[in-house]
Amino acid sequence: MGDTGQQRPSTSNAVWGRRLCKSYGKGKSLNTVLNGLNINVPYGAIYGLLGPSGCGKTTLLRCIVGLLPVDRGALLAMGDKPGSRDHSVPGSMVGYMPQEISLYNELRIEELLLYFGRVHGMTKDDVTYRTNFLLDFLKLPARSARIGFLSGGQKRRVSLAAALLHKPGLLILDEPTVGVDPVLREKIWEHLLEIAQSTIIITTHYIEEARQADRVGLMRAGRMLDEDKPSTLMDRYNMMSLEAIFLHLCHHDLVGNAEDEELMSGNYGYESDDVTVSFDDKKPLLTGETATSAGSLTSPSYYGAVTLDNLPRGKPVKEPWCVLPELPSLRVMMALVIKNLTTMQRSIGLLFFEFIIPSIQIVLFCLCIGRAPHDLTIGVVNRDNGNMGALYLTHLNNDTFTQVVYDDVTRAREVVREGKAWGVVEIGPDFSMDLMMRFQMGDQVSTEVVEGSTILLHLDFTSQQISAIIHAMTLQAFQQFSVQTLAASNHNVHYSDPPVMVGDPVYGKTDSDFTEFMTPGICNSITFFMATGLTTLAFVLERKDGNYERNLVNGVTPTEIMLSHVITQFLVLVVQVALLLLCTFSIFHIPLEGSWVNVMALILLQGLCGMCLGIMISCCCEKETSAMQLSLGLVYPLLLTSGIIWPIQAVPEWLMYVSEALPLTIATDALRSVMGRGWGIDTMGVWLGYLITVGWCLVFLGCTAIIGRIRR
Repeated sequence: MGDTGQQRPSTSNAVWGRRLCKSYGKGKSLNTVLNGLNINVPYGAIYGLLGPSGCGKTTLLRCIVGLLPVDRGALLAMGDKPGSRDHSVPGSMVGYMPQEISLYNELRIEELLLYFGRVHGMTKDDVTYRTNFLLDFLKLPARSARIGFLSGGQKRRVSLAAALLHKPGLLILDEPTVGVDPVLREKIWEHLLEIAQSTIIITTHYIEEARQADRVGLMRAGRMLDEDKPSTLMDRYNMMSLEAIFLHLCHHDLVGNAEDEELMSGNYGYESDDVTVSFDDKKPLLTGETATSAGSLTSPSYYGAVTLDNLPRGKPVKEPWCVLPELPSLRVMMALVIKNLTTMQRSIGLLFFEFIIPSIQIVLFCLCIGRAPHDLTIGVVNRDNGNMGALYLTHLNNDTFTQVVYDDVTRAREVVREGKAWGVVEIGPDFSMDLMMRFQMGDQVSTEVVEGSTILLHLDFTSQQISAIIHAMTLQAFQQFSVQTLAASNHNVHYSDPPVMVGDPVYGKTDSDFTEFMTPGICNSITFFMATGLTTLAFVLERKDGNYERNLVNGVTPTEIMLSHVITQFLVLVVQVALLLLCTFSIFHIPLEGSWVNVMALILLQGLCGMCLGIMISCCCEKETSAMQLSLGLVYPLLLTSGIIWPIQAVPEWLMYVSEALPLTIATDALRSVMGRGWGIDTMGVWLGYLITVGWCLVFLGCTAIIGRIRR
């Protein structure tokens, strides 16, 4: 397995801290959690960190493992600052069992341990050996047992096994016995006493159980009241229990005597073989200085910053102004992706739903949008004394219209007012005679004849789309009727043609419908928003379950977690897009003039862009509800401003510039050009769609990495 944290630094303590201060909030909401705390944890010792809930124990542990930086003070863990470059804290040098269960419930025990083994670079044989040992050592259920089906006590032991797997040099257990029965609590302590190779820090508010520790620290309100061996503390204060000692120290601390009495008896200097370190509020620490008086260590008036970057190296080190981020580890990425895929495989029903939901959406779109309406009820008032009016009515599309005959226009309009019809077709009494005179007289026709040969429409314009369709279809019916009438009377059939004619189209077809216009944008938007929804909860759920923090302690970076989710969901995205395009082109025969490769690539890039947006949202939000609300709140603004539903040329000029900068707009135009015009990537409109989509992906990923680093 190699070295996993057993190398012993030259310092005398595994954890050493001086004047540690940590606060949350600002101004009136400032909450001081650590207040000038000192701590010494020797190598190979079990250190019991005792104190009531809320005294700062968990915050101190998070500082020790590098999850939080201290605001002021000096802290060394396993010989260096936590989180330092090339230091394995966080990483393989530390094992961490958080207070929460923090396990992947979908995995089996052996799969969970194999995942953490891969993260720490262990071979499969090493993982198998350690798994067999821990199964027996911690009396765990069968290796194939699903974690989600285990009891609370069994999950805690699995959590401990995950922390012990790689034989860490520093083992940190945050309240491992909280909420468990006394028998299991005793067993956990028995296991800890059997582990001789690690330094162990265990927090608890069950004070008396810590008598089994080699050294204990008593905390209150962010300060260390005292620390030493349990027997030494009981002798010093002449008391028979740690609880009595803790109450005694709390009383003195409360009344202000703790600063005056020398209750903190630990070794508050730092000594190694070749250096003595001391505190001075006038100048930074340098190697080779002699220790100042003990008062400078215990005086509550000193809370100045102390720089220990030079320890235990021998001289001060100037921090570089810019540090390049470390590249993601392929080994860790592979472990994360395998874990994600295994977790996804456990929810096969949800996975199947994820695969087909885009296809269902495009099917519903093609069935519901752009098709001609049918069975539209229209009132017909035909007062024509000849037969031309009845002949015209036969040309109205019977699939589209349901004709209801009325005797007078007033009654027909009343029916429309009542919402029982969409309009009224009115034909005058002299329609046949005036129409023939109109054909014969040409430009000598009178206004009365024109009006008498005109068909009137009285429409319900509350539905603009339906009224426009009725208008268009009645005109089309009149054109067909005119051709037939002119041919029957030996007139030129082109006499009734409109003065503006549509020639052969440059692109597309003259009978293209609204569905063909919207399909590229709908494909892009379905893929984009589905990918956003799938990844929105990625970080939120991991933080909620405690797995995100546990991964960070094990040396996994936020960037690696982010990229692993992108890779995993991209595999799902490929299947989704393939099924979506199959439905679009094979079932509904949407025209495709260009290359399907360009179509596939553009839509996949849109899905990747949505995925990156979802991960950024997930990284920003603390709660599931806020993440979902933010992602859902982006749907309609992007749909309305990206030219998917209506051309962006119709929006105000200032908004059009904003629209063109959005992720979906140019990409939708590019996809529309590929599908409808047959353009390739060599045209500006297409490669610009690629360029802008990739640019937004990089923006979202960059913001996510920065936010993750800040939140860490």
